[in-house]
Amino acid sequence: MANSFDPFGFKARAEIAKYNAQAQESKTRRAEISGKIALIGKMFGRQASGSIANDLFESAEKSPGALSGASILYNSSPDSLRRLSRLAVIRSPAGEAMVGRLAEVVVGSGLRLRPQPYWDIIDPNGLIKEQERAKWEKNTEQRYRMWGKSYSPEYNTRRNLPQLSRACFDYLLQDGEYFVLLRYANTRERNPLTIQIIPPENITGGFTNTSGHEVVNGIEYDQYGEAVAYFILDDKTGKTTRVSRFGEKSGRIMMIHNFLSTNEKQRRGVPYLASCIQELIKLGQYEDLEIQAAIVNALFAVWVKPPDDQDGEPILTGNGAQRTADKTKQTTSTADPETAEYV
Repeated sequence: MANSFDPFGFKARAEIAKYNAQAQESKTRRAEISGKIALIGKMFGRQASGSIANDLFESAEKSPGALSGASILYNSSPDSLRRLSRLAVIRSPAGEAMVGRLAEVVVGSGLRLRPQPYWDIIDPNGLIKEQERAKWEKNTEQRYRMWGKSYSPEYNTRRNLPQLSRACFDYLLQDGEYFVLLRYANTRERNPLTIQIIPPENITGGFTNTSGHEVVNGIEYDQYGEAVAYFILDDKTGKTTRVSRFGEKSGRIMMIHNFLSTNEKQRRGVPYLASCIQELIKLGQYEDLEIQAAIVNALFAVWVKPPDDQDGEPILTGNGAQRTADKTKQTTSTADPETAEYV
């Protein structure tokens, strides 16, 4: 569509004035925030002011309604949303209790395997007896339990299977997603599988030359919108490695990406606390300030000083309280002498 004719530049000048007004408003807000940060620094130290400054400037860069959970959910990138969710868990005891309690209830001491094969499909002719079926199920359950309690499941042998399950569920609640890389060692062991958890922030970057494919937030998608590969960042070398979702030769699953979503267009996870992130952060800051205020109030000594017209003697003496009727009340009247006796 062609631009409308504007010989005198009214529209251009209006846009310039609008931009200048927005810039001035942003400058004013940042100046106010700088004053608040300086005051916080004097009261609680440089470390507290620095941590609060990041949140204040981040909120100032957004729209006035950006502090609500809905705006954060739909306008923020996965990195910023993940960062705010972690801050809400770390700074707020309520947020940490919510995540920890839910993980404890769901995972607990670990998930147990209860094998229930479809014997009607495996043995449609009924050649395997009931005793042999029960023996196989018990043997499989015991082997899985022994493997899960050892440190063999993890790639770097630091945690057992219940601990890995708890870590994955913590990532799911805190970051809204978790990534698991399944490694198959080229050994003669009966179970060559090892598990490696990839932090969500390490799924980033990447590019593709395949026609119809696209890379969004470190995940490669084909023309049908299905994830086909993940780009993993190595913290030591700073290089990104492409890992296919399925093995090219074996067809095995190599990467697992489980995430919480709110709509079908979403491709990365939404934290469990996304709707109340700001409230939890403010609640944690409020509790910190209340503790600081209690500490400051405890530093002041309190004493009672009597007024200047009193000598500090106690009101109640050994003679007991005196009644008003026992005291002589003197009155001065300027009324008519005839009515003075009634006063």
